Amino acid sequence: SKENLNELVNAYINQLPNPSNIKYMISLDEEVLLMGSVEAFSTEVPVSISFEPIVQDNGDIILQANSMSLGLLRLPEDRILQYVSSRVELPDWITINPKEEHIYVALTQMELKSNFRVKAQQIDLENDIISFRIKVPNKTLGL
Repeated sequence: SKENLNELVNAYINQLPNPSNIKYMISLDEEVLLMGSVEAFSTEVPVSISFEPIVQDNGDIILQANSMSLGLLRLPEDRILQYVSSRVELPDWITINPKEEHIYVALTQMELKSNFRVKAQQIDLENDIISFRIKVPNKTLGL
């Protein structure tokens, strides 16, 4: 469910190295919403970016930007994504592409301690239909 995925994604985000001047979280509703704040001129400025998740044939996900704002300003999406990309340390399997105005989430490249492999199958947030394929190697099960 969206609620389960919200908890999982935000728990992962909380484990990432985070610059002291940027705070953010993900919320899944009708779309994927990245909400946070950046410190500028001794003030916290809210950042909001909404994305449409698009499952790729290989099981990865593209988060295509729909709208963005920095404070009360509506800035060009590529500028905000470029700013986020330069300030947030992300794992190798997540790539921010400001020019294409999207974030590529290469789930198939994600390293998990259990050696599980994850692929997205369907993400339909409006109808709360979210499915992933998880491959468990025989060695992990002791077979």
